[in-house]
Amino acid sequence: MTQLVVSLVAIGSRAENLPVVVDSLLSQTRRPDKILVHYSAEAWHLDPGWKSAPSLPDSKVVELRCVENLGSCRKYLFAAKELSASDSMLILVDDDRTWANYVFERLVDFAVTNDCAATTRGWSNYRLIPDADGNPILHDQGVKASKICLPVAVEVANSGWATCFRPKHVRAELFDRDVVHLAQMNFSDEIILSSMMETPKYVVPMPKGFYADLSNPAPQWKAPRSTAAKIAQLQLAKNLRVKVIE
Repeated sequence: MTQLVVSLVAIGSRAENLPVVVDSLLSQTRRPDKILVHYSAEAWHLDPGWKSAPSLPDSKVVELRCVENLGSCRKYLFAAKELSASDSMLILVDDDRTWANYVFERLVDFAVTNDCAATTRGWSNYRLIPDADGNPILHDQGVKASKICLPVAVEVANSGWATCFRPKHVRAELFDRDVVHLAQMNFSDEIILSSMMETPKYVVPMPKGFYADLSNPAPQWKAPRSTAAKIAQLQLAKNLRVKVIE
């Protein structure tokens, strides 16, 4: 059976969420062979950093990894590079969302059968909307798994929404530190990841209630700095057919 690795970033301000999230990963009917939890000692952007290692449920498949704080792209930058020469499947999740126990099995089955990336949310269009201070925020017009009956192809897979893919399908340029900084991957990560995937991306149908959101004191998509990074990435990602809706 193909090895399944799950990767996420642990944000210091969401510490109380982490054990609950990891428990939902361990409860999957397609249980991960390895769960990589990346955290950083230093602060960056919306992450205050960790003074000590996170406390997690005791499990042989869970690995804590203290890494350089490169922002949100930590969830895949280290894991995807490590697995790039293997045939493993990688699932990316966030630390503020739990999953029904059937989600991973359905994503892996679809990705393997169709040789593609499978996710529970993605998008191809977006709007720019003002925040409370009048600053523009990129608001994607997302396709959610519980709102569809058939798989839907998308240009961008929301990386924290249980996105499943083979790292060997990702171009090696993604791991170049010059690209990391040029694409501002420490502020936003999903657009550049999708542009580097040499495979189609699909949102896979799921029943209502396939996930539950937890407390999130610092939603990244609402930060103006994240929007600036996404716009920069869209300019770099010429292969993505993303449209802005006026």
